[in-house]
Amino acid sequence: MAIETRATAEALRAEFEAAILPHLDGVFRLAMWLVRDRTEAEDVVQETFSQALQSFHRFQPGTNARAWVFAIMRHVRANRNRARRRTPLDLDAEDRLEQVPAAEQTPQHVTAGEVLRALAELPPGYQEVVLLCDVEELSYREISSVMDIPIGTVMSRLHRARRLLRAALTPYAASQGDRATSHWCGRQPERAVAGGPSMKCADLRVMAESYQAGELPVDTNHEVIAHLEGCAGCRGELEARAALRLTLRQAFEQASWLAPDARFVAKVRTSLLTARGDVRRGVGKTSWLAMAAGFVLVAALGWQFARIERQPVASAALSALAAHAAGDHRYCALEHALDEPIITLEEAARRYNPAYASLRDVVAQSAPVREGDMEILGAHWCVFRGQQFGHVIAKHGGRVVSILVTPTGQTSAAGSQVAACRSVDGLQVACFDARGHGVFVVSDLAEGEILQLARSLAPVLQAYLARA
Repeated sequence: MAIETRATAEALRAEFEAAILPHLDGVFRLAMWLVRDRTEAEDVVQETFSQALQSFHRFQPGTNARAWVFAIMRHVRANRNRARRRTPLDLDAEDRLEQVPAAEQTPQHVTAGEVLRALAELPPGYQEVVLLCDVEELSYREISSVMDIPIGTVMSRLHRARRLLRAALTPYAASQGDRATSHWCGRQPERAVAGGPSMKCADLRVMAESYQAGELPVDTNHEVIAHLEGCAGCRGELEARAALRLTLRQAFEQASWLAPDARFVAKVRTSLLTARGDVRRGVGKTSWLAMAAGFVLVAALGWQFARIERQPVASAALSALAAHAAGDHRYCALEHALDEPIITLEEAARRYNPAYASLRDVVAQSAPVREGDMEILGAHWCVFRGQQFGHVIAKHGGRVVSILVTPTGQTSAAGSQVAACRSVDGLQVACFDARGHGVFVVSDLAEGEILQLARSLAPVLQAYLARA
């Protein structure tokens, strides 16, 4: 009986550790932003992860674990508010806000502090939907489930929130010398899509949010891409919007006041260890289950905290792109279901970035390929949710692996260390900087294996990209 209990606890520990625990930082940051009180945020997150462990048997592998935990946290906050008889937010009133004047242009050259201050000025429901979409990168459907609102309401709040955010940032951008001219072309001749109707700039304005979120139908997505190829104004505006979202994501993930600290982790561990001691003196079946659950979470939190101390930390720019890299691996290398067409590395080098040209050959020179531990299956250029990648697909240890290279614009030393980015839906992501590029190695291999593989690839790729 004891052996069986230990085996079950170990299995749960491994699954919970891999699927749920990596989201502790993101859940705490969102809770801290929403409640603006560290003690309250710690209580909310501790209760959230306790409930997540208790209901882990209901989690469906392959679904978005991050969205699942965020939904639990929102229920925890709602229950605590009801227990304290706090008046719930009137989110419907937010949706009835009068339309306010908002800038059509997207301000540029804004600082992280200004972006967070502008976000804090939005109504609370708008703040939450922006953070879930632009920082946590949940889909409209996932946000709808987390917030328990219709998808149409999600889209409406996002549209209004982003307009208000741009409007709030415009005065600051103007003071820094940004011109007040909108990127939207408006009068530029439209370019027709072969075999179909032309898309006008006004049409693109309406669907810009859905396009950048990857929520448009395939045919409409292709019309947008064709329009952008012939319209520098619209292309510039979408690039500015993407840059603003990246600034927001980096600002949120780098804000030290939002991060959980060692004291909080120690508090969680101590409380669970105390509960485990009480269980040892208990007599019921429930007590034994509580002891096993406490042991699982204590061990998992302890391992996670120790790992944070040992491993190099990915840069904010790479962390912000980890979910895109994992999505590209899943929908390109595994499911072959990307909405946008792929092109050869040679063509991508001519169109976008010369560094793509020899990417496959460089990977072929790496130690894993030369020693026969890894086989290259193919290479091309592709796009996932607006992020372009030079993509080498390989097989290592019987598993499919993606080596993804994308420009970041970040200047970094050629010898930047390999770090573990957050795991995404069961996929492990290792990453490193390489002189203006980010390199991601993605697979469902164990974290230790994917880190070792990335370390063996890093020397040749960093040397190559330093010269490109």
